[in-house]
Amino acid sequence: MRRVSVGVLSAAVSGLALSQASAKAPRKPAPPPPLPQASRWSGFYVGGHLGGGWQGSDSLTVTDFTGQGFFSPTTFGNSAQGRFLGGAQVGYNWQFASRWVVGIEGDWTGANLRESVGSSLGPAGYISTLRSTRSVNSLMSVRGRIGYAADSMLYYFTAGGAWGWTSYSAVTVVPPGGGGGVALPTAFNNTSQGYVLGGGLEYALDAAWSVRAEYLYYRLGGASSNAFGPVPIPPGAFFNYSWSASQVNVVRVGVDYKFGL
Repeated sequence: MRRVSVGVLSAAVSGLALSQASAKAPRKPAPPPPLPQASRWSGFYVGGHLGGGWQGSDSLTVTDFTGQGFFSPTTFGNSAQGRFLGGAQVGYNWQFASRWVVGIEGDWTGANLRESVGSSLGPAGYISTLRSTRSVNSLMSVRGRIGYAADSMLYYFTAGGAWGWTSYSAVTVVPPGGGGGVALPTAFNNTSQGYVLGGGLEYALDAAWSVRAEYLYYRLGGASSNAFGPVPIPPGAFFNYSWSASQVNVVRVGVDYKFGL
């Protein structure tokens, strides 16, 4: 009987000691609850993007105001070249009715999207040569976004205002009286305004990070410039170079980080 009592007392003391040690041991914090689907996309975000772009379906019209009849407005098609580009974006999304997402986004993209013209016109001995380039050096836009969220995937459409910082140059060499050559050049920079629209999809890796792929179409205003020639071109006579609206196509991928978790 004494052995049983001693055993019970020892077990009780051991259990009490274990419970006290367990109470003193630090507890790991509970993991945060998963972000509800209804607020997965809501919040302020920043990110970056990389991709490629090209210009297309643009033209240059040259009109001769020298009275010599070299051109009687002539339109030339441009040869476009694709280029890499990259930049950053910032925006805010609001998710409502569980699945719908609306937001606003601004972005800046550095680029070197160039198109060029090279042509020769006229009979032998009276050939006029034309060289022209237009280069979109950077793009900026402020756009609205509307999308539909399916679990971790967001499908969206976007549209808004756009601006392009563009460099222009052109020169025509005309044959005065069939001999030598007179150059009528122009070169200038211009900020073109227009619009952009497109769409894409974005995948949430977790509550903060997401990746995206999108296509954007920019239509930016054109520009024109006069080029005055020296003697023997009549004083005050000039050529007019007129570039049509610039159409820029961009395909890019990006990553975003959402704040406010």
